[in-house]
Amino acid sequence: MRGYGMLSFAPSVYDSSKIRIGFGRGFGVPDNLMFTYENVEGPDPATVTVQSGPVVYYLSNPVWREVSGKWTWVTVKLTILVQMVSDEEIKVEWFEGHVENPSFTSKAKHYTR
Repeated sequence: MRGYGMLSFAPSVYDSSKIRIGFGRGFGVPDNLMFTYENVEGPDPATVTVQSGPVVYYLSNPVWREVSGKWTWVTVKLTILVQMVSDEEIKVEWFEGHVENPSFTSKAKHYTR
């Protein structure tokens, strides 16, 4: 890791057929969007290779928030764009909301495992 925060792709402890993606401080995701996302749409990270090119994950999570003075459930959504640069390095960028056809910008980060 090159001085960035925590990022994890892991199977759910409750249902190993489901993937969870989690962020920690330093990844650049604002505190109000920093979660381990349980609702993930995208390929199984174990099957993604350098040859896959960029892949997109759509994340959503229900959270209890105060909106206009009232507490209610809202759905937080993120889009994560990931590309394996090598067998040990990935390029990652996040976008708020569900973004169609995202592409990398200068905000992308590189992680080494």
